[in-house]
Formats: sequence, structure tokens, C-alpha cells
Amino acid sequence: MSRAEGDPDVKEAVDTEDSESVKGPLARWIAVFLASIAVIGAAIAILQTQASVNEANTARETTRTAVSALRAGVSENGAALLKKDIESELGALRREQGFLARESGTGTPPLTPDQLRAIVPQGSDLPGARTPQEIRKLAFESENLSLRQSALAETRVTWNDRSTQYTTTIAILAFALFLVGFSLVLAGRRRLVFYVFGIVVTLLTVVITVRIYLLPIPKTPNNAIAATAAGTVASDDGDQRRAIRLLDRAIDIDDEYAAPYSRRAV
Repeated sequence: MSRAEGDPDVKEAVDTEDSESVKGPLARWIAVFLASIAVIGAAIAILQTQASVNEANTARETTRTAVSALRAGVSENGAALLKKDIESELGALRREQGFLARESGTGTPPLTPDQLRAIVPQGSDLPGARTPQEIRKLAFESENLSLRQSALAETRVTWNDRSTQYTTTIAILAFALFLVGFSLVLAGRRRLVFYVFGIVVTLLTVVITVRIYLLPIPKTPNNAIAATAAGTVASDDGDQRRAIRLLDRAIDIDDEYAAPYSRRAV
């Protein structure tokens, strides 16, 4: 055994040198950067949580709107069927009244639409289905809720995508944390390589996170949805001029809203 290996002073000096090599000035910078990565990770986790909460809230609102749209659609269909039944009943009664008048040789005034509509019970679920205006109102409500549901669904998907993207950036940041932390057990040039690589990955993660945060969340104004719904109802009624005017108004309110463009093309 050599004298250097057996000399306690020499061994202590070597251990001290190795310890200084492990600690050193760069080690302190590594420790600071590890703390910075932890702070960045916490910030991204908060953003991810906010995106998940917004996605959940939008999902609940979408579900409520879907239920309301379904209810409005059922009411609209029921009202339209009731209107057809009333018109058919009116025609049959008028024909019967004409036949009786000819048989008896007396003339009786025909039943008016208001008299026939009075047949609908006042406590029925569709008391407003007695006039074309009220049917159009139900049609507008159904279309408006349906369009709002679609807009909310798009917003929900965007929040969900953002939450997933934040989760991905957290995974990338964890890789950067490994690189920087692993550099502490290395020495010399290898330590510097792992440390610099970890810094690059961290900065890339920050850039990606900022870009995700700045992406717009689609939120269609209610008045643009209402104008599109009114234009759709007008088009179904055959009033194309009014429909085009209303759809153009919706486009003026929100030129990125796709629904009025598709309705106008039809």
C-alpha cells in the first residue's frame, strides 16, 4: 500500500477536494435553478387546475343548456303538431257545417279560428301553441338554445385541450428537473452538459406554457347567437331577406362565429 493511501492527512485532503468538486460554485447555481423549476412547476399546476375547473363548469352549463334545448325542441314540435291538428279540425268542421247548412236550407256562420282554438284546455302544456307567432317564438327558443349548446361545447373542448397541454408541459418540466438534479452527482464537463441541457428544456417549457396561456378561448356573444337563431327561423319561414339581414348582423358582432356563415350559405 502506498504512503498516500495510508496517510490519513492525504486521504482527508482527497475527500475535501472531492467534496469541493461536488459542491463548488456551479453546485450552488444548480440548487438555485432546482428551486426555480419547482416554482415554475407549481405555477403550471395552478394553471392546469384552473383550466380543469373551467372545463368542468362549462361542461355543467353545456348539459343544462342541452336539457333546455331538448325541452324547447319538444315543445316546438308539439306546438307544430297541435297547429296542424287545429287546422285539420277547423277544415273538417267547416265542411260539416256547410253540409248541414245545405241539408237544412239555413245558413250558419262558420267557426272562427279563435273559437276552435278554445278547444285547447287552459291547463295544457302547450297553451301558447295556438298562433303562428307563438310557434315562431318556440322555434326561436329551440334554435337559440341549440346554438348556445354548440358554442358552449366548443368552449369546453378548448378548456379540456388546454388542461391536457398543461399536463404535458409539467411532464416535460419533470424531465428538466431530472437533468438538472442528476448533474449534481456528476463532475467536470458532464455536469455542465446536463445542467445546460436542463436549462434549455426548462426555458422551452416556459415558452410553450406562455404560448398555451395566450391562446384564445372561444366565447361567442349571446347577441350573435340570438341573431343567428332569429335568422334561421326567418329562413325556415321563407323570409330570406330578413334572414340574410339577421345573419349579417351576427357576423358583424362576431366575425369568427361559424354558424351564421353556414346558415347564410344555405
